[in-house]
Amino acid sequence: MKRLSLDNLKFRYRWCDPQSNLNEDFPKSVRLLLDENLPPRAARSLQALFEEHEIVALRQKFGRPGISDKEWIEALGNEGRWSVLTAD
Repeated sequence: MKRLSLDNLKFRYRWCDPQSNLNEDFPKSVRLLLDENLPPRAARSLQALFEEHEIVALRQKFGRPGISDKEWIEALGNEGRWSVLTAD
């Protein structure tokens, strides 16, 4: 099984077609939110390893546990460019 890492995303960015407008609009960093069912310390550990990316726990970003899925999904959608890591 191939291991997925955030560095693979950088590799894809570097190898985009130079004639494409994608290079200008393609995000150079990842915004990753860890869902409430994952420990906040995992987000802190990942952030320490990948400082050029924004990696936060749901509880850290929204300041409270128990926020509804509808509420945080809508908020992230409004901000744009977020990926979510969840265990459920």
